Amino acid sequence: LSQRVEAELGRALLTEWDGPSRLDVLAAPRELAVEAGMLAEVARIDLLRADAVWIADGPAAATPVAEASVALASTLRLGALEGVAQTLLAGILATQSDVAATTSLLAAAVAQPDRPPEVAAVASATRGLAPLVAGDLARADTLMQP
Repeated sequence: LSQRVEAELGRALLTEWDGPSRLDVLAAPRELAVEAGMLAEVARIDLLRADAVWIADGPAAATPVAEASVALASTLRLGALEGVAQTLLAGILATQSDVAATTSLLAAAVAQPDRPPEVAAVASATRGLAPLVAGDLARADTLMQP
């Protein structure tokens, strides 16, 4: 069953890259992962879904999906995935001008002991999203410096 989950997810990702975002393609691999008890895959798929929802439907729709990915990764103690999910959620919240939550999530993501190296780089860029959305380019530039 795990090979089927991976195959369905691979097909879904190829479909995503081959045209406009279609959120429905991630439903099948997610459902299979849930049935198989592959919760780490569910958290990973939810991260991908959150990103796709953010692009297709905006930050308000993506927030609960990203929060679910963060929560599941945390429960499973998947620090690397949790750090990436926290960074994505921080970006989503930054575009909604929630500076306090963004700051807290970025600090938690950067503090993950096994975070991937890109988390720190993305965190640096994400810090400037709220002022960028608000039109404060000078502040955004200052915050986006490493």
